[in-house]
Amino acid sequence: MEKRELNMSEVREKLADIIEDVKMKNESIIIEKYNKPQAAIVPYSEYEAFEEWEITKESELMKNLIKKDTGIRYNWEDVKKELFEDVPAKPFRRTKKISKKTKR
Repeated sequence: MEKRELNMSEVREKLADIIEDVKMKNESIIIEKYNKPQAAIVPYSEYEAFEEWEITKESELMKNLIKKDTGIRYNWEDVKKELFEDVPAKPFRRTKKISKKTKR
């Protein structure tokens, strides 16, 4: 698949032509602003393939997490106590809110 880089003003001027090129030539376009990539226009089939790949990867990740689940559960309050048992408590100080009076 070919790749082309265009700046924002070129894209604004020629969007319909760009979309046609992407579709017909199986070309992807990188849109730049101040010479930095901002977005990409890709053929819809590539987008669909990416979406399917992403779903598959997420599904595989979930399956692996389920396989590794030990079944052990922890109470959140107990976890907090253990995490913060060595952290000294700081005294809570309120700050006074000073409002500015506007001149009329």
